[in-house]
Amino acid sequence: MSDKKSWVGRIIPFVVAWMIIAPVILLLTTFNTLFLWNTSLPWALGRGVASVVFVGAVIAAFVALRPHPKALALVVVLILGVFAWFHFLPPSNDRDWRPEVAQVARAEIDGDRLTIENVRNFRYRGEEDFDEEWTTRTYDLSTLEKVETYFCYWGPTDIAHTMLTFRFADDEQLCLSVEVRKEMGEAYSPIASFFKKFELAYIFADERDLVALRSNHRNEDLYLFPSPLPPEKVRALLLDILARANSLADTPEFYGTIKDNCTTSLVKHINKVRDEPIPFSIDLLLNGHIPEMAWRQGKIGDKDTPFEIVKERYAISARAQAYGDGPEFSRRIRDGLGADLK
Repeated sequence: MSDKKSWVGRIIPFVVAWMIIAPVILLLTTFNTLFLWNTSLPWALGRGVASVVFVGAVIAAFVALRPHPKALALVVVLILGVFAWFHFLPPSNDRDWRPEVAQVARAEIDGDRLTIENVRNFRYRGEEDFDEEWTTRTYDLSTLEKVETYFCYWGPTDIAHTMLTFRFADDEQLCLSVEVRKEMGEAYSPIASFFKKFELAYIFADERDLVALRSNHRNEDLYLFPSPLPPEKVRALLLDILARANSLADTPEFYGTIKDNCTTSLVKHINKVRDEPIPFSIDLLLNGHIPEMAWRQGKIGDKDTPFEIVKERYAISARAQAYGDGPEFSRRIRDGLGADLK
């Protein structure tokens, strides 16, 4: 009887320990395998081989080594080695970039005079057929009036791409899109962006570039919503964004599906100037619902009017497609929108 109790006393802690250890090992092995598959190794074959070798080594350790603590120690070393590679993998501004993200913006401020290098000014005949132009633009910050937000939908409305546009006097505007900085031959993957696959890009351009590309050539549904920020806070917001852009020009960072995407990056800046910061929530990840959330809070439209009707009042794609990308693009896409956007 005592032998049985002794055996049970030994086996129960062993089982409990492995009930804790096994899920952790499985989780870390899965993470490291996905990282290896999504690394910047130049060939898919190399990424595949690295992933298979890593998983094979973990399995072989538990099959071949006895006692199990030796196998566990070896697996921990393997996991920590790959994780160290992930942790210390550096971002770069020196890669074979796609043309639309080939340059990084840099801003210089002298009083009210703002100068931005590498403002994108592409003109598109199609999504992949365009004339490249990067310009240096000068803006008078004393004439900065408002900031507005674009929501761009290309499929299911749970997810959108968000952009800000800063409007100055005389209908001058500066549009910002936070994007993945893709290399030649790369395609965006939300899974890969968890694993330091892409760098982060702050693209400044006029609306005839960033907006017309999406509305007229990608056939996305775009909506332009007002912001209640007063001019002094709009200025503070723009200056904070420009500081981040300058930082990225000197010290690149990785794009993150959650931490630094097109919306959460902008919210970090907005929260620095808002009286009530926007809390992190699922709405920031399912960002296509943010306009409806703003409507429910009484910040856009009339709460007595159904949201879908309110939303359509801010739709600009049909206007953009009808007008093209002529010199009055920014004014024409706002014709007929709410008085708060005129």
